[in-house]
Amino acid sequence: MYSFALLITGNKLSGLLEDLKKQQASFADELRKRGDVLAKIEKILMDFAEELLVFAFFPPGEMAVNELQTLGQGFGGLGRQFDDFPYTVSYRKTEYTQDLRRLETRSAQMAIDATSRFRRPSRP
Repeated sequence: MYSFALLITGNKLSGLLEDLKKQQASFADELRKRGDVLAKIEKILMDFAEELLVFAFFPPGEMAVNELQTLGQGFGGLGRQFDDFPYTVSYRKTEYTQDLRRLETRSAQMAIDATSRFRRPSRP
């Protein structure tokens, strides 16, 4: 059963590695560009909220400032995730490769152990 689980896991990791290899080389660049746009939106919203601070002394102005800051922080957080994602993908690619090698090594060792059990003892 353990051998079967190793085989299934190895096949899944192989499939994930193939999917990662199929990604276009510009994949990371496209994500970074989108992250940059979101960072610019964050800056625009935060700057506008700062300009509205003079009106924050009454409730509608304060609500507008809070909403703009919240939106800006949301866009900024999303932009940072877009920026971090390509690094995560490349890290996982390395991690999947290492895990696949470990699984292959373990499977090979199990095959050697299994065949050694069934060998006939040599006769003198």
